[in-house]
Amino acid sequence: MLTKNTILIVEKSSELRKLYRQYLEENSSNAYNIIEFETATQTLIYCQEQIPDLILVDFILPDATV
Repeated sequence: MLTKNTILIVEKSSELRKLYRQYLEENSSNAYNIIEFETATQTLIYCQEQIPDLILVDFILPDATV
């Protein structure tokens, strides 16, 4: 059985997350498992357990520092 690649969307805007998901689903023949987070903290917790194949990230997140 072939496993789906994972795309992680990290974006504070729910509207943009929805837009990114919609684009990926419409243009990829359902080949990806898409996971969404809105904060850096959620993302770091997830990435301690799982390694996504691709991360689309907003560089200005409310709980992230430079």
